Parts: sequence; C-alpha cells; structure tokens
Amino acid sequence: MKKRDECLKQSWRAAAFCLCAALPIMGQSPALSVAGEIHDPSTGAVWLLVRDDAHPGGPARLVLTKPGNVSGPVDRKLLIHAGDRIVVEEHTAIVDARLTAIALTSAAEGEKLQARMVIGGGVVTVRVVSAAVAEFATEAGQ
Repeated sequence: MKKRDECLKQSWRAAAFCLCAALPIMGQSPALSVAGEIHDPSTGAVWLLVRDDAHPGGPARLVLTKPGNVSGPVDRKLLIHAGDRIVVEEHTAIVDARLTAIALTSAAEGEKLQARMVIGGGVVTVRVVSAAVAEFATEAGQ
C-alpha cells in the first residue's frame, strides 16, 4: 500500500511538471518549480505549490493535481464550536454542579468533545446536551 501511495505521489508530481512545461505555450513564464505539496485531509485532494523562479518575490500558485471527493453538505448541526465558552453540568444525588469551560473541539448534540475548565485549567471530555451546555462524559453513561 505504501509503495502504491508513493507511485501515485510521483504521478501527481509528474502531472504538475507537465503543466509547468505547458504553461510557456500558454504565454506564462517558463521558469516554474514545485515548492511544496499540500494534502487536504478532509477531501483527499492534492495541491502543488508552484513558484515562478523568474519572479521569486511574486506569489506562488496552487495547482490541483488530484481532485478530492466532496460528498455534499454535512448532515450534523454543530451546537458547540472550538473556542466557545460552555457550561459543563454534573447532576448526581450528592451534587448539582455548573462549571465554566472553553471548548477545544467542535461537536453536535450527543457527541463528545474536549474542553478546558476555566477553574484549574484541566482538560476534560464532555458530551454535548444543547447549545453551550455539556455534561461530563462518564464511562457508565456513554
């Protein structure tokens, strides 16, 4: 599998070099080189960062060498986004607690996320109950 991925990577680079060779025909600068490669983890697309060597101070271009898969809109509605201030609740027979935290990840209703407690600074795993409200995720209550 690793060898296959390496072959695909080389073919994408070859496609980009062919594009760089074709650009002078289209009236573009002939001195182009690949400065980097970007893999989009969400779609699987591969982009090459192509730089014009004749104008090193100018901006580079992103060239799509392998299109990704876009399956359409996401079905889930995120209720808490990373950076949101949230209230973490715990309701037991002994205590009813409401603590303030900052969400470190995003999540929809019923999903788990990481949050940093304002008091103490500890990172905890919580489950989203509603917008800006979560509860401590316990092993028994998963």
